[in-house]
Amino acid sequence: MPTPGGLSAARSDLAAAAASSNPRDYSTPAELEHQAAVDERFRTAAMQTDMAVLSPDRSAFASIDDAIARLLPFHVFQHHDMKPIEIDFDEDAQIVDRAQAIVERFRRYTQHEEKAC
Repeated sequence: MPTPGGLSAARSDLAAAAASSNPRDYSTPAELEHQAAVDERFRTAAMQTDMAVLSPDRSAFASIDDAIARLLPFHVFQHHDMKPIEIDFDEDAQIVDRAQAIVERFRRYTQHEEKAC
């Protein structure tokens, strides 16, 4: 499970990389102040998302809006580079067959035990 510092640190690294790769030079005091305010809002939002994910409210959803507000922070776990899962239906059929054999063996065992009693 990710730690608050881990998610925030990753976001801070991304923000620092974006700031350093920005070709625009914030040279006026007003621009510097504005950029500092934007950075602070970004850090605050990232910390709120981290806390919402790491300590979620587990009560029932009160409404659709409540569900959206409480589930949306989990977008941090979305992975864009994941490959689709390939399903091997032959292997699945073998697993089902083995499970059915185990159930049948258990049924026979319980019938044998009932006759013995």
